[in-house]
Amino acid sequence: MTCPDKPTLLAFQRGTLPPDEAERVRLHLETCASCRRFDAPTVELAPRDVPVLPAAPPVAPPVGAPVLPVPEGTAAPGQLGRYLLLARLGAGGMGEVFKAYDPELDRRVALKLLRPELLAGPGAEENRARMLREAQALARLADAHVVTVHDVGTHGDQVFLAMEYVEGATLREWLEAQPRPWRQVMERFLDAGRGLAAAHAAGLVHRDFKPQNVLVARDGRVKVADFGLARGVAASAPSVLAEEPAPLAVVTQAGQVLGTPAYMAPEQREGGTVDARADQYAFSVALYEALYGRHPLQGVPRGGAPLPPPSRPGLPRGLAPVLLRGMAAHPDARFPSMEALLGALAREASGSRRRRLALGAGVLTLASTLGLLVWRTSVPVPCQGAAEQWAGTWSASRSAAVGEALRRTGLPYSADTAAEVGRRVEDYGRRWVAQHTDACEATRLRGEQGEEMLDLRMACLARRRRAVDALASVLLSADARVTENAVRTVDALPDLEDCADLAALRAAPRPPADPAVRARLDAAREHIDEARTLMDAARLKPAFAALEKARGEARALSALDVEAEALVVEGRVHWRAGRYDVAAERLTEAANAASAAGDEPMLARAWIDLAQVESGLLRRHEPAALRLRQARVVLERLGRPERLEARYHFVAGMNAEDREQHAESLEALDRALALFERLPSQLPAIQVLTFRANALMGLGRFSEAEQSVRRALALRTAAQGANHPELGSGYVMLGNVLSFQNRLAEAVEAQRQALALLEPAYGKESLQVAAALHNLGILETWRGNFQDALESAERSRVLYEKKLGAEHPEAAKVQRTVADIWLAQGRAREALPVLERALERFEAKEGRENETLLHFLTSLGEAHLALGRPQRAVELLERALPLRTALTRAEDVARTRFALGRALWETKQEPRRARELVEDARDTYAAHAQANARALEAVQGWLATHALGEQAP
Repeated sequence: MTCPDKPTLLAFQRGTLPPDEAERVRLHLETCASCRRFDAPTVELAPRDVPVLPAAPPVAPPVGAPVLPVPEGTAAPGQLGRYLLLARLGAGGMGEVFKAYDPELDRRVALKLLRPELLAGPGAEENRARMLREAQALARLADAHVVTVHDVGTHGDQVFLAMEYVEGATLREWLEAQPRPWRQVMERFLDAGRGLAAAHAAGLVHRDFKPQNVLVARDGRVKVADFGLARGVAASAPSVLAEEPAPLAVVTQAGQVLGTPAYMAPEQREGGTVDARADQYAFSVALYEALYGRHPLQGVPRGGAPLPPPSRPGLPRGLAPVLLRGMAAHPDARFPSMEALLGALAREASGSRRRRLALGAGVLTLASTLGLLVWRTSVPVPCQGAAEQWAGTWSASRSAAVGEALRRTGLPYSADTAAEVGRRVEDYGRRWVAQHTDACEATRLRGEQGEEMLDLRMACLARRRRAVDALASVLLSADARVTENAVRTVDALPDLEDCADLAALRAAPRPPADPAVRARLDAAREHIDEARTLMDAARLKPAFAALEKARGEARALSALDVEAEALVVEGRVHWRAGRYDVAAERLTEAANAASAAGDEPMLARAWIDLAQVESGLLRRHEPAALRLRQARVVLERLGRPERLEARYHFVAGMNAEDREQHAESLEALDRALALFERLPSQLPAIQVLTFRANALMGLGRFSEAEQSVRRALALRTAAQGANHPELGSGYVMLGNVLSFQNRLAEAVEAQRQALALLEPAYGKESLQVAAALHNLGILETWRGNFQDALESAERSRVLYEKKLGAEHPEAAKVQRTVADIWLAQGRAREALPVLERALERFEAKEGRENETLLHFLTSLGEAHLALGRPQRAVELLERALPLRTALTRAEDVARTRFALGRALWETKQEPRRARELVEDARDTYAAHAQANARALEAVQGWLATHALGEQAP
């Protein structure tokens, strides 16, 4: 197609193009360098707004970067490393902050730079160190109310900190922009206080909390920033107080105290030990100032106590004592923690609302010099009854019936599963009741949200309750597959946290006004929830049937958001059924529908799922990387919701591991793990730990890989019981990790534990058992226990050929293992034809460039060598040796080298190289002599009888 015009590119970036046209533009951008250059964001900057920086080569943003018009005559923006500086946002005593664009990760950032004058002179190193401390402090936090650090580094002499960009204003600017209702002020400060509490939980003290260091986004989100003065708990400040307050933190000099004196706690001003209670003091001062319009120490002599606040109509009287306690001169007289202070403030704020409601209803019967005698009466308290609603969905009798249905399957883990399912659903119920009550009180008691938001939250919670009802229906008819997947199915219940995400609820498409249409769409969503539950319980056919009903209704009503959700679930069902190409098609359709509907959370889910299918299952790594970039853009717009952010990093880690980028994979998986560990369920963390072990093995860090696998096993045992069959795959993985450490006896024991779990669950003739038997046969071969090895390998071969056919690549692998054992027993003539057929079958299915061919070719070379055909052996073994990878066991490579060295010697070719190959093999075996005693003995024996210059004629 011809290059699209500017309006079309803008519409593409905004997601307003029809799906077909959007796809054509996307494909064009992938191949058109000119359009990609236009796609780069540029902003006209005044010369003073751009710092003088070393020149750097331009960075072309990836396809999908924000499209902004380029004013004619605009100079290229300043650049710092990979970051494009767009506009100057502000400055303080320590640094300057710029709005910038990161083309590598396709997002806007706030880039903090040290002021130029702080980069020279004797204090330069301390200033750089303080900037790095800020990065370290923020990196230790992962909280919605704290600004996120993305990157920290140096560029020439400059130190920079790349942080989350928050579109909005400081809390100080927000307060001064217009008069604010006191409840709105409280809401913003309570959010900021939660950010401080998160810092304290991570062992950090901010030490410079004030309204200028808090950001308020346009959507109302609050983020605490400027942790440049943060320290670990109980850090000490210098001993002399700076005489005058500064608008921002000042540079450390001898005898100075860091921070802003107007908000400093007395112990901080006096140079004493500073802990989290100093932040509590600063927070109380700032909130007092915001609520009452004056500083609590205004006109007070130095060292004096804060003044009681002036009277302000409408403010609860109980707030003043709480704030005065937070500003107590001695730390021990303050609240024991930030959480305690926040709790007291919230109670007073909500208590005022309850008291006014009681007064309006005629509850107050007497007020006199004795004060208020009646605070509460027998009048019904609003926002009660959530527990009764929940009991209608999951009662004690229903819980007992579900437990009995699971136990009736008679599986060895059914009792553990029944208990765990009951515990998890009850926990979900407690959280549902708390959310339901909070949603009601936020409108009816605290006045924090309007009726429309209450309706949206209640609709979300009602859907969650219906999903539990669908879950109960499936569990009440449990069979072996449902029981096996029961805990996972409970964990897959829709997130309750979504019902408290006000920004996401506001961004979602509004329900239709027509009650009849709304009822039909609710029914369609129930079908989607039913399908999701059936899928998680491994009942795929009825899941497809439910989705067909949902999609039919959504299409009939032109409800693109409902259709998008149905398509995401349908993509996952096809994925579970092994139809990966169809899954990718449905997920692409889902992304198009979600984009057209403006449903960004669903769009992010679709892109992330599609990336996982394309990378891990279809091996389309570049398209998967594109999907991840698209998901990244959406997640940034959404404020990086925790669960979606975790899924993103998990899939990014898997994509990197599929490309054998082990370090990149480990970094992404560690980010995912940190987020998943904060969720109620640990099952997602178990998946991450397992993939993390693969990345660590790829890096050769086998001991750490073992720790990751053992931790996953411990978590799964706690979640699903000691007899659950999914532990079997964990023990298989453990055996693999142990074998790389040459702890073969322990590896064999791990495989036997896997078999003990898999056989009762899947049957002695299952493919799961066949795979474990094959592993056991290989391990016993390495140990020299050929009879035991042959017994396990033969059982595995029979099962594979029966289930998959003799031509299947997995059957071919086991055939090679059996032939290997025959070779070790001196039965080369029997082994040779089996190896030739197995190699032919494997290559036909898997291709000629495959690491597994190393093993086939080595075995075949050894067979020819044993039968007196060294030239043919050389040809095969020379082809085998380059196929090794980072994940090939050193002993496997040593075996190939030993065989090639012997073959070269027999052909009288390159005798020196022949000995070098055998010596390399000896050194590898000697490094783990106990586990390789038989192989080491054979290599040493050969070397003793085959010296250079003594070749046999």
